[in-house]
Amino acid sequence: MNASSRYPPAMPPARRSIPFAMSAPMVEEALRSYYRRNGIFPSLGELLETLRSKGITSKGTLAWIIDRLADAGVVTRGHGGRLKPGHNFAGFPVGRPVPAGTPDTGDAGPPERLSIDAWLAPNPHKTGLVPISGHSMVDVGLLDGDTAVYEAREDAKVGDIVYALIDGAETLKLLARDAAGRYLLPANSDPRYGPQRPKESLQILGVVVGSFGRRRGRRSGLG
Repeated sequence: MNASSRYPPAMPPARRSIPFAMSAPMVEEALRSYYRRNGIFPSLGELLETLRSKGITSKGTLAWIIDRLADAGVVTRGHGGRLKPGHNFAGFPVGRPVPAGTPDTGDAGPPERLSIDAWLAPNPHKTGLVPISGHSMVDVGLLDGDTAVYEAREDAKVGDIVYALIDGAETLKLLARDAAGRYLLPANSDPRYGPQRPKESLQILGVVVGSFGRRRGRRSGLG
């Protein structure tokens, strides 16, 4: 995807110092950089001073580019015309799907951006986090030391990964059911991990919708 396809088309101003496909990403990055440092957007005059050295010298051109960023949802205008983050402002660049084997070095152009919060927590009012301890769920990607993201609800289905309270103890497991009722299953082929059946109570606190964790480097012995 190139920059001209990311931002909605519009009639250009009478003069432009540099092509829109180059100027729009420069303006967007200048806005993001200023916002990271200051927590607010710059005024048009401040932004223009930042961009003069890059060839954007006209307030009219800059205002036109910002209008295109507004059309794309990167920014919006608040009280008095002050710029504020738009619905597409949050997030990080997203590249093309990358295979875990042969590298794919093709150029896809400027990436879209994805908000981690929006992806993992589409319903923030009922989303919670719980640290993962142990190895009983490694086969579904829930690793020791990571953090699970769950939606607080009780209507889990068989096969869901649930955040549950079994006989008063919290756990993350797969929900299962048989003739004897609901119980919990691990996701680890190691025979040390077995089913957990409630002796008194099984309460579903939420359904796991994702997880995240930090990786500090390549594990020894892996290619």
